[in-house]
Amino acid sequence: MFALNVELTLVVLASLVVMLIMTFYLAKGSRKTFAGLQQQVSNINGYAQEMFSGQKVIKVFNHEKETLDGFYKYANLLYDYAVRSNIYASILMPVNQNLSYITYAIVAVIGGKMCIEGKLGIGNLASFLLFVRQYAGPISNISQQFNGIMMSLAGAERAAKVKEGFEYVEETL
Repeated sequence: MFALNVELTLVVLASLVVMLIMTFYLAKGSRKTFAGLQQQVSNINGYAQEMFSGQKVIKVFNHEKETLDGFYKYANLLYDYAVRSNIYASILMPVNQNLSYITYAIVAVIGGKMCIEGKLGIGNLASFLLFVRQYAGPISNISQQFNGIMMSLAGAERAAKVKEGFEYVEETL
């Protein structure tokens, strides 16, 4: 790429840096929301289990409304985290795709100007445009896989916390 044209190569590399920064920024937010989502799943499961096991007490003291209000509080928190984590998961690929389109347009405009001025051949411009199209695909795929890894890590952290809880209970018995 540098052998064909240094300026266009620098434009493509700058775009790549911006794409990587956006991917890491969105992945960081994704990890936080997926971890929060797993925590809320744990909270609502624990609450529901407690309420089912104490169902007779709830009925005797007429606490159905308070119990439902508590459940709705946990359910709304779970909903909020689910929405935010899905937004992060869904936005990563379109952001990278749009950045690649912007890079394509910038390379086409700068390369077209260079072709008109005689500083670049049409074949070299075509090579750069083809490269811009090809490099965005793997980056988008990696970012989607990275998002799946963040979701898996959040679930694994939750499972590890559950395991630690069981080990603590076994030690105290």
